[in-house]
Amino acid sequence: MTVTKALASAEASIAAARARGFKRLGLLGSSFGGAVAIAVAGKYPADISVLALKAPVSDMKGLLERKFGGEAGIRKWRDFGVMDYASSSGDRHPLAYGCYEDSLKHDFYKYASRIEAPTLIVHGAADISVPVQQSRRLLESLASEKIALEEIPELHLTRAFCQDG
Repeated sequence: MTVTKALASAEASIAAARARGFKRLGLLGSSFGGAVAIAVAGKYPADISVLALKAPVSDMKGLLERKFGGEAGIRKWRDFGVMDYASSSGDRHPLAYGCYEDSLKHDFYKYASRIEAPTLIVHGAADISVPVQQSRRLLESLASEKIALEEIPELHLTRAFCQDG
């Protein structure tokens, strides 16, 4: 699942909710789902009343580059087309290079700068999958005046996020 595909699915869900008469919508996203929730809330700020995020990925490109060993690892990934991604639970999943290419199309901090909804971010300070620094930077980027980041010491909250291209 790429960000673009997940975003299209979320947009369709919002359209369906609106068509059924829902006027107040909230989003909840964790890890990769947090990235999608950030993008939706930033693209459609008038449609989202509240946003809750658990260890959201807000720098997908940086996360993938760190995970695969920097530029050399990304080149290897490009050449092979698919690499194994080891999730925080230890599960291994094939991850298509298209996921990385797609991540380059999305600036989650820019999306965040357009979010108007009250936003709560919960992130484990010891998270090794999504560094808490991403949520700290996200907090600084949010346009909403009603924001909070709750860092939970010694906690790791995330799971796998992008399993196919």
